[in-house]
Amino acid sequence: MTVTDEHTAGDEPSAEEIAQMRAATASEAQVVDALVLRECDQRWQKVARVVGSVSGEFDAALPHLPFAYIQARMQALEDAGLVH
Repeated sequence: MTVTDEHTAGDEPSAEEIAQMRAATASEAQVVDALVLRECDQRWQKVARVVGSVSGEFDAALPHLPFAYIQARMQALEDAGLVH
C-alpha cells in the first residue's frame, strides 16, 4: 500500500500523548498493526482514509491510547517495509 503523509505542525502529539504512546505494550501495538494491515491492499490510499477506517475499532479496543498512536504505528509499519 502506498500512503501519503498529510501531517502538519498543528497535529503534533502533546507531551501527555507521547507518554501514553511510549507506555503502550507490544500486544497493543500488535492490535493496532492488525487493524491497519487489514485495511491495506495493493492500491494507493491516503493515510487519512486508513486511519479513519480503523478509528472506531481503535477507540473501542484501546480507549486509553491517543489517536496519534495509529499514525505512529503506521510509520513503524512503513519503516519495517510492510506498507509504503
